[in-house]
Amino acid sequence: MRNFRAVAASLTVLIGAVGALQAQNTTYWEGELTLRGARLPVRLAIQGQPGHRGVRLDLPTMLMAWEPLGTTDTLGRLRVEFPFGLGALDVTPAGRLIASSAPFGADGRDTLRLRVARAPAPPYTLEEVRFRSGDVTLAGTLVLPSSGGPHPAMVLVHGSGNVDRRQWEYRSQADFLARQGFAAFIYDKRGVGESGGAWWEADEGFADLAADVLAAVSFVRARPDIRANRIGLLGGSQAGWVMVRAASTSRDVAFLVLESAPAISPAEQEI
Repeated sequence: MRNFRAVAASLTVLIGAVGALQAQNTTYWEGELTLRGARLPVRLAIQGQPGHRGVRLDLPTMLMAWEPLGTTDTLGRLRVEFPFGLGALDVTPAGRLIASSAPFGADGRDTLRLRVARAPAPPYTLEEVRFRSGDVTLAGTLVLPSSGGPHPAMVLVHGSGNVDRRQWEYRSQADFLARQGFAAFIYDKRGVGESGGAWWEADEGFADLAADVLAAVSFVRARPDIRANRIGLLGGSQAGWVMVRAASTSRDVAFLVLESAPAISPAEQEI
């Protein structure tokens, strides 16, 4: 993503005519960004009624999924601001996308082009949920494939620090898994986002965080659209300790996928 900030370019947005927005539903567009010869697929979702619309961006090559974009929606005209200084889009009251450009970068060597066309809905749904871990209420999103279930599932587990389901890596992994037929469950760490509690007050042995993981597994396991014997955990860094502790105390975890996982104890690592 730093490359986008650093690249010197001017922006040209080329938009094809599209059908009118469905006021009550989400509408989808897809196309590609062309930058220095690289063709990057892009997807847009516009949701809500005029005056109250929101926009999400998928940029899979940059591991971005459901990235909320800045918008102003006044007098029926929706202004959409792209990240990294890439310019903006306008949506008219009639529901047509209008070209809008802005220079970015320093030397103007490159040109970025966006072509957008009507697209089908993604092959999954997003379900916002709440679940309990002891006396703490946690908030999560279940990403469920649209194909017939029941589905195997992955619960995504946090690394260290102040992280939640809005982090790009969790959203992009959930998007990828759902497109492969796995249900994916992402949730806000205790004390972050919409979850209660405080991760910084959790015990040093990660028991509280492991209990949160198992509460997420129990929530997913109880659903009829999930294969109860095919629920795994995916996470990196500190999650390597948390997932192992959780799995060692429950038969409900079928497998682990560890990224950049620790191979020593927390105390050894600090030393």
